[in-house]
Amino acid sequence: MRKWFLGILVFSGIAASRAVASPERRVALDLSSVVDNAEDAGSLQLLGERLAARLSQEGFTVVPVAREPDIVLRLSFSDPGWVIRATLATEILTREVPRCGIRAAEDQLEIVQKATELARRAHFRLLEAESEPMPPPLAPLLPSPAPPRSLPPAAPNTAPSLVAAAALSSPAPAAWASEVTAGLDLLVRGAHVDPLLRVGGRLSLDPRIGALLTMGVSAANAGAIDVLEGQVVAGFGYRESVGKRLGVEAAVEGGVLLHHYSTNLESGDRFDPLAVVAFTGGLAVSRRVGVELRLASGVSRTEYAQLIGNDVAWSRSRFRVEAGVGLVVR
Repeated sequence: MRKWFLGILVFSGIAASRAVASPERRVALDLSSVVDNAEDAGSLQLLGERLAARLSQEGFTVVPVAREPDIVLRLSFSDPGWVIRATLATEILTREVPRCGIRAAEDQLEIVQKATELARRAHFRLLEAESEPMPPPLAPLLPSPAPPRSLPPAAPNTAPSLVAAAALSSPAPAAWASEVTAGLDLLVRGAHVDPLLRVGGRLSLDPRIGALLTMGVSAANAGAIDVLEGQVVAGFGYRESVGKRLGVEAAVEGGVLLHHYSTNLESGDRFDPLAVVAFTGGLAVSRRVGVELRLASGVSRTEYAQLIGNDVAWSRSRFRVEAGVGLVVR
């Protein structure tokens, strides 16, 4: 009976010694290379908060990279999907998460789960490297005490959201992300259709609202008269994401329409105010390039009718519809 008691005592002492030898792991999050546009800044912040909270639940201490963590979790895009790396002192563990975005809640849940699993795997690799050999069978009944270990610095009493913000090695991207668009539209005014070459720019003021500038040129020939029109409008748009790669935007713009005509006998210019309401649907082909479909309706101040003698040589309605496609570069 005494032997059984002594054996249980030895087993308990060894287990307690190994438990003390397993330190609390400090983990740092590095999300600096995940996004570079304002639309995903809010999603990136939410992802960092969720991942920091999950790591804290698993017993890890989330610290900034400058605090010399045991494990550094780095997340980056891999088209399409993610690459998660756990950097240790002696090795780097990698896990890929294909076909996964950042904006949908289920995608963020999958990223958090896979990153936490990789952190646990890195923790066990550290345990293997730090573990000491088991005592031989004829070792003394009472194990020698484990060498003293320095305690890790106490984690600050900070909410997970603030911890995640401090752990990011660089701040979230600024809101001033820009886009440049070039497209070809059909300009419909009454019974007449003219080509419209269009270029534009968008400057993000926050993840949904942007400042817009759109310029277009249209040319027409009606026998003895040549007409060249240019338009410049500016305004604001509201964009909403639909899925991982789709987005829609509604915009209101106002500006000026320049009308120039020339005949064999004379030429002239005319300026009119122009207002446009536009709806755009965009598809991201990659992180930098996308395509868009645009439909716009507008009105200028007056009708256009160019006369040669007493005959109307060229005329257009004051109401217009613009429809076409464009290429977007971010």
